[in-house]
Amino acid sequence: ALEGAPGDYWTTLGIGLTHAERNEQDQAIEYFEAAVATEPDEPEAYYQLAEALVAQGRFDDAVFPYKQALALNPDWLEPLVGLGNAYLNLDDCQSANMPLQRALQLWPDHEESLQVLRACAVQ
Repeated sequence: ALEGAPGDYWTTLGIGLTHAERNEQDQAIEYFEAAVATEPDEPEAYYQLAEALVAQGRFDDAVFPYKQALALNPDWLEPLVGLGNAYLNLDDCQSANMPLQRALQLWPDHEESLQVLRACAVQ
């Protein structure tokens, strides 16, 4: 557990977001992990954890929290695209295809999803 972390999910998440905005990803990750431990059924902390890991170039580590966010909220655009991007950065276009196709089912003109799928098509 994070020393000195508040026990409140939203406060812990907020402190993590402040660290992330300051590009203090190590500290952000600690707070997002604490938020996940406090409220494992809240998708936002998983998503923010994944985003902080991606900011560090830790695409492989980001896959699981993106998937957890989507397990809790399957139609959430940002984790769908984030997961697709993580797979693209891992040179796994086959795995990237599913979340990006889902994103396009929900938002057919979503430019970022289309760009990632195009990037996969030329690999």
